[in-house]
Amino acid sequence: MSNILYNAPPYKSGDWRKYCVHSDTEIKGFFGPYRFLSNFEPCLGLDGYPTVENAYMAEKVVPESREFFKTCSAVEAKKSWRKFKLLNPETWDSRKYNIMFALVKSKFINTPQLKQKLLDTENKQLIELNWWRDSYWGVDIKLGGENNMGKILMAVRDIIKNNRQPGDWYGDGPNGLGWYSKDVGLVTGAGIGGNIK
Repeated sequence: MSNILYNAPPYKSGDWRKYCVHSDTEIKGFFGPYRFLSNFEPCLGLDGYPTVENAYMAEKVVPESREFFKTCSAVEAKKSWRKFKLLNPETWDSRKYNIMFALVKSKFINTPQLKQKLLDTENKQLIELNWWRDSYWGVDIKLGGENNMGKILMAVRDIIKNNRQPGDWYGDGPNGLGWYSKDVGLVTGAGIGGNIK
């Protein structure tokens, strides 16, 4: 699992101020002034979906069921996707990182105010600290986690900041060696997406 663990004081579920760290070097927890980093933040550039969360959940289901995700809230999208017929569930785990990468990149590239806010995080470590047991996209305060959302956000920040283009060598970014591909996001020698350390 993770090498990122966070020993938090006792907390009340949802009271982010008790365990998030927003400092000069890191942003642990996408709450308060850093809520814009969350997939629940409204944005542009997602083909009519209001948030990354809506678009991501729509990608899980067959195309004829996706319209629902254009009109519901992010919370409804997260809770409702299981009610629909899934699109290739057997390959989802191999596709989810690249889908998320593309959606997050589109969010920040196509929403100028969010793009600037992301750039304003400068070189801070971005860690999707949470209490809802998400150890793949984030870092659960008790379980730890892989922080793949933080890695994607830092990669997108680097792509924007350095005006990287598809095919550019990506050797000095937050995720190490690799290259940036328009179609699949960030590729490393170890594989695609989720294998980035």
